[in-house]
Amino acid sequence: MNKSILTIIIIISINVNTFSQSVGVSYLFPKDGELSLPVSPFYYTMPLQFNDYFGINLTGAIYYIGGMSVKGLPDYIENHRPLLGPFVSLAGNVMPAITIPFKRFEICFQGGVFGFYNINPSLINGNIDRMLIENEDIDMANSDFSFDNNPGWGWVYGINVITAISKKRALIIGCNYFDGSSDLNLRGSYNSYKIQSATYKNVDVDYSDSKLNFNAIEVSIGIEF
Repeated sequence: MNKSILTIIIIISINVNTFSQSVGVSYLFPKDGELSLPVSPFYYTMPLQFNDYFGINLTGAIYYIGGMSVKGLPDYIENHRPLLGPFVSLAGNVMPAITIPFKRFEICFQGGVFGFYNINPSLINGNIDRMLIENEDIDMANSDFSFDNNPGWGWVYGINVITAISKKRALIIGCNYFDGSSDLNLRGSYNSYKIQSATYKNVDVDYSDSKLNFNAIEVSIGIEF
């Protein structure tokens, strides 16, 4: 029984088809963030197709992200604004996929893992100051924070609708959900002022559990060839 299963797996692996590829544009909508625009070469997918129904999609993409939010802050802090951005993000994912063919189109369900690295990210100091004012019971704030720029990873899953437009090309419309993070270790200090009591303070903070919140919905359109 085990030998039969192993033989099937080997046969499937030998017959992997990598000839179809797709390129296109994708737009990322981060949670509590700003719309992310695609950067050339947008996204590129190379499917490893075992048969008509099963495969693995390997995808790479580049995004220009206007802003993303931060999670892992102390419980008493509520924030729904992006705190990091803008930056360019390099992302790649590996997703096993199941394709269901219909007469005029195919639906592909996929899910797996993704990784990312952000190039030259910066803090949005104005939003950090507003967050401190709203949660620390002060009237003015001037922050001086720093962070660690680490690679991150997470889970991704979604769906593609594939429609043939010629014998060799197909239109792909897709939607993916990303749920990932990277360690930030947000830290620093801020000057605060409370008007009623005329109180001025310098406060040190260390949000060691803070993470970039790579929680986003991606909408894409591309051509398979």
